[in-house]
Formats: sequence, C-alpha cells, structure tokens
Amino acid sequence: MPSYWLNIEKYITRHLSLIECFARPHDTSVFSNSILAKDEGLYGVYINNEDDFILISDQAVYRVKGEKARTIRYEDIREVDLPKDPEQKALYVHLKGGDTFLLPVQNESEEEPDFYAVRDFLVAVIHEPHFSVNPEKIENIHTSKDLIDFLRSQAGWNPEIYEDLILALKNGFPEAWQLDLFKINRDLLEKPDVWRLLALFLCRSCEEAQKRYQVESPGSRTTRDIIRSIKIGKPPDAL
Repeated sequence: MPSYWLNIEKYITRHLSLIECFARPHDTSVFSNSILAKDEGLYGVYINNEDDFILISDQAVYRVKGEKARTIRYEDIREVDLPKDPEQKALYVHLKGGDTFLLPVQNESEEEPDFYAVRDFLVAVIHEPHFSVNPEKIENIHTSKDLIDFLRSQAGWNPEIYEDLILALKNGFPEAWQLDLFKINRDLLEKPDVWRLLALFLCRSCEEAQKRYQVESPGSRTTRDIIRSIKIGKPPDAL
C-alpha cells in the first residue's frame, strides 16, 4: 500500500488547516465500510455547500454531490492544474490513464480562493516520497545496469517514479559531454562506489523507523526517495 498515510497529517496541517470550509472529524473511521474502504481513514471534509463536498482520506479524495460519489485515488493522479479562469473555481485533476476530472473548490478564505490550498495539498501528497523495499541491495550495485535493476526493484506500487531516470541511464546518462561540461573525471564511472552513492542519494538511508506507524526489526533501515524526476539532457549544439 502507498505510504500516503505516513505524512497525511503534516500535509493537512500545512495546506488545509486554515481553510474556513475545511473540517476535521473526531473519528477517522467515520464512513469506513460505506464510501471509504475498511482500512481507510477520513482526515477531513471540504464543504462547497450542504449538498456538495470533498472527503479527504489517507488514500483518496471523494467528490460527493447529492447521492453520487466520485473516487480519485492519489496513486492515480498525474498532475493537478489551477483553473485558467479563477472564476471557474475548480481544479483540473489529470489522471495517469489520460482522463481529466474537474474538482470544484468553490469557496475562499481571507479573500483568497481555496483551490490554491487544495491544489498545494494534492501536489504534496502525490509526490510523497515512498519508502524503499530493500535498501541493502545498494551493496550489490556495481554498474549503471545494476542501478537500473535496483531502481526497478524499489519502484513497487508506482512503476513511474523512476521512469525518467531509468530511461536516461539506458540511453547512456551521464554522457561524456555532460561530464566534461561539469569537469567530472570520466574514470569515476568505472568505480562501483559512484553508482552506489547515486542510489543512496536517490533512496536516502535512514536508521530510524517510519515514525510511529511501522515497527522495524533491529538493524533494519528505511529509505526514502528524494528525487522526483531527471530529464534527459542534450548537448547545447544539439538543441
């Protein structure tokens, strides 16, 4: 399961807590086994009006209007755009499957439209770094191909998280011109430590447990992705 729930409280506090039309439930299990799944917790409700509101859980947002509910799972969201016309008061939620869902956020707080805060919350959540599955595999990395295999093994529920970097590595990143541009010795690429260090940066090792939500065995390590994507570059004269 995605680890959105690890920091959901932090993102709500940072982006949604000051919105006047946002309310927190006393019991996060409300709506479980009805609109929400059994293991899903409700962390807030944004109220457009008495017949139109947005449920915010640890796994998804739900647009509820009348008796109809539309589920938008965080793991299915590719991007969230602000409305081109502020008077529209709705967010464009682009899904990985290609569809776009219009999410109304109709009110404002302190003379600023609420859709700014809701959009910031969604962006923070969908780019939530995941915890790596097997950080000890870093020790087995010797080449760029090993790094590709490692990143694929860490992708887990979200195979797209390292898609750009894996493609870049397969296409020869870093290329000779890139190393020369930044005065990096090309011989470094022959040393396994360089590829292991890159993996360590991509999945930062931590000696602490995953907050209070997960108990780990002694000596185990958790890791966290600290990069969202790397674009494939081209030499200046090729652009």
